[in-house]
Amino acid sequence: MSFIHLQVRSGYSLLSSTIKIEELVTRARELRFPAIALTDENVLYGVIPFYEMCQVHGIKPIIGMIATVIDEYGHTDQLVLLAKNNDGYRQLVHVATIIQMNNGKGISLCDLSRYTSELIGMTSGIHGRVEQYLLSGEIVQAEELVQTYAQLFQRGDFYINVQQHGLLEQAQLLPLLFAHSKRWNVPLVATNDVRYVYKEDVLACECLLAMKQGKKMTDSNRPRFLTNEYDLKSADEMISLFSMYREAVEETVRISQRCNVTFDYKKWFMPRYPVPLGKTADEYLQMWCWEQLTKRFPDRPEAYVARLQYELQIIQQMNFSDYFLIVADFVRFARERGILTGPGRGSAAGSLVAYILGITQVDPLQYGLLFERFLNPARLSLPDIDIDFPDNRREEVIRYIEQKYGIDHVAQIITFGTFGMRSAIREVGRVFDVDEHEIQQTLATGSFDRTRPWHYVAQRIEGLPKHTSVHAAGIVISPRPLTDIVPLQSGQTTTYVTQYAMDALERLGLLKFDLLALKNLTMIEQMIQSIAQRTGHRLSFENMPIDDQKTYVLLSQGDTFGVFQLESEGMKRVLRELQPTTFEDIVAVNALFRPGPMEQIPTYISRKYGREPIRYMHDDLQSILQPTYGVIVYQEQIMKIAEQMAKFSLAEADLLRRAISKKDVRQMEQEKKHFVEGCIQNGYDIHLANDLYELIVRFAGYGFNRSHAVAYSYIAYMLAYIKAHYPLDFYATLLTNVSGQKEKMMQCVYELRNKKIRLLPPSIARSEGHFTVDDNGIRFGLLAIKQVSSDLSNKSSRSVKNAPFPIFFDFVSRLRIEPSQKKIIEALIFSGSFDEFQIGRATLYASIDVAIEHAELMNLPLNVRPKYVHAEPLSLIDQLKYEKQWLNVYVSPHPVESFSHFCSMWGANVCTNGK
Repeated sequence: MSFIHLQVRSGYSLLSSTIKIEELVTRARELRFPAIALTDENVLYGVIPFYEMCQVHGIKPIIGMIATVIDEYGHTDQLVLLAKNNDGYRQLVHVATIIQMNNGKGISLCDLSRYTSELIGMTSGIHGRVEQYLLSGEIVQAEELVQTYAQLFQRGDFYINVQQHGLLEQAQLLPLLFAHSKRWNVPLVATNDVRYVYKEDVLACECLLAMKQGKKMTDSNRPRFLTNEYDLKSADEMISLFSMYREAVEETVRISQRCNVTFDYKKWFMPRYPVPLGKTADEYLQMWCWEQLTKRFPDRPEAYVARLQYELQIIQQMNFSDYFLIVADFVRFARERGILTGPGRGSAAGSLVAYILGITQVDPLQYGLLFERFLNPARLSLPDIDIDFPDNRREEVIRYIEQKYGIDHVAQIITFGTFGMRSAIREVGRVFDVDEHEIQQTLATGSFDRTRPWHYVAQRIEGLPKHTSVHAAGIVISPRPLTDIVPLQSGQTTTYVTQYAMDALERLGLLKFDLLALKNLTMIEQMIQSIAQRTGHRLSFENMPIDDQKTYVLLSQGDTFGVFQLESEGMKRVLRELQPTTFEDIVAVNALFRPGPMEQIPTYISRKYGREPIRYMHDDLQSILQPTYGVIVYQEQIMKIAEQMAKFSLAEADLLRRAISKKDVRQMEQEKKHFVEGCIQNGYDIHLANDLYELIVRFAGYGFNRSHAVAYSYIAYMLAYIKAHYPLDFYATLLTNVSGQKEKMMQCVYELRNKKIRLLPPSIARSEGHFTVDDNGIRFGLLAIKQVSSDLSNKSSRSVKNAPFPIFFDFVSRLRIEPSQKKIIEALIFSGSFDEFQIGRATLYASIDVAIEHAELMNLPLNVRPKYVHAEPLSLIDQLKYEKQWLNVYVSPHPVESFSHFCSMWGANVCTNGK
């Protein structure tokens, strides 16, 4: 092969290329290229997917980028940079990071000079400064710039790029470049500035560029390609184009031979916990665990001691002590700061070490949870502990982690939003200025006519990245500065963001920590604070009684609106049928209420109440399946069956579970043989062994992670417990969190009225920003009133604390309300916030202008007493109409309520929530 492509943008040059990584590498293999480069613009987003795809197809990946450079006078240019080796890759990482930290504007030549020793550089083509100088006859300036660039790189590592896209300027430029490159002693290299794989994709690429610049395809000034020659050409096509410059073509091969970047996927970058001097992480973890075990269980039960010894042995054997210490440390920080943490999530709840250290709040021995489901010594993989925090306090924990391990060692994880079919249709239709009816018709049918240009383009861009975002939970912590390993960019907060997505980071051996923001934890934290302020009693997951009769009555009634995971209509129906009496019922229903296992719910309920006999395939299964009435509900039950019947270790049983859930046919065949042989050796006959294996396969497809089910059932139960015992605090918090969601607010108000709980109107003297418990009812929060901002709410609260507002005019004056804020006063009036002044709402509304004028006069030394502008009182119907307008719900008694006594006599319900 006498040509290699060295300048290729992919879809990771967002909205600048139609090239998908897999399509690029597949086409390169079809064209028999032994190597190919990826050079996205100012980013390295696609490096790892590109590298892996090249490995799969036996093509050598050349890692590079097109970098925007800035000289001392602020002039910008673009250079193509290629990594010669792994050190060169690390230099690219630094360059890409610096550019993105500069909002993608570029890197100064001074900064670039520190990272070029292992890079190959070349000009980027016709729009480059060197090329433009030559075209305008500024030869001296061109030479000076070439020498400046050449001095950045090692001798012989800088090239002048020549391209042939059928442009007149390029035809004029080629002989000039050829002549001057010899005089300047800088070699030429031929590239094609690839933007799309096939020529027919030029329109799709132009559409993306128009999208990027906010243009339409009908705009005369939208970006255009003057030819369709920016495709992935074959070597023969490139040789033909540059027949007069064969040396420039052959130079691509020599450059490709000099570029050798490899990634070591066997290496892990385990962050180190700063242990006390003289101790190892293993020793410190052991010491901490045994101390905490003694605190929790002073008599140190034998089962807990044996389990802790076993888990610590596995953790140390797998070199994960630092990981557990890091997680336990930031969870401890959260608790010390009064930040509520979730009881657990996922399989980590099966670890006694996690429970002892306070990472989780679920006792794995009490609930029969298995450590091997979380960490299997027979399956080498990184640990994965997910921690839930209130969504309004997660950032505090991230700040702590940054301070502890260094801001350059911690980053959040990038994600890429892609064009789905529907978004591609909408976006392309908009850019092509397609009639909305036609767009909706295409969305409805999902069928494409490839002869219609916009349909073809929508199909071609489907699956391409269109924007970046930040992973909702994941952060990485590295023992080294992250820019030694991966490129970074600035985030919305002070925390950096990786340029690689989660899968790529894990392949490179970086450890991910998931800190999830859970809205329901925020609500529980607010409820706990409200209860503590009113009663002095502070609830927690640890001190909550798990056998509370009042809570199970509420659950049995399906009274679960606002209760995490139990509030859907289908779940309410199941709860009413199940009539749960134990926490295990909640765990089971959480696990079963999903497509597939849902069909087992009637069996579970019938067996619970003896309406159907409990059957076991063999009596030895009874101890495992009895808690779930003979129904296989959990993955852990499958593991215990394999342990009991086939004498599997729990580590082996986890491999069986994993193979079945992954539907790995080859592995399943091996596991079946192992399982059947184990059963026979354990004294069971072959027919039972085969039947039992088929039963496991059938149920493993939807068996649920019991550890996760138990942990999340704690959250559900906690909310149900609060609703049963502290309904005022429950509803006040719920209303605060659904404020602005019209349907949920109305549903909440409907429940309050059914339960005879008063919803008090907003009050300028008594309301806070959020809903509060007040006078044995719930007081409307000011922030739930449309138009009212947090700034005004805070000012009002501070002012009331200093001195109550005696009259309406005093409120307007003290808060310095301006004419532009007239709508806010209107909202407060019609919501009833000023009713305590005992002046009609219509009169207050008519007096707004007087109040604002009076407020302006307060700056003058005048003693003026304003007077209300009298107006006819609002009718009750108008009063309710305005309340609904500004509050989304009614707070005044509805006229229909006066007939409620007669309605109940006739067996009808009164609905006054506006539905």
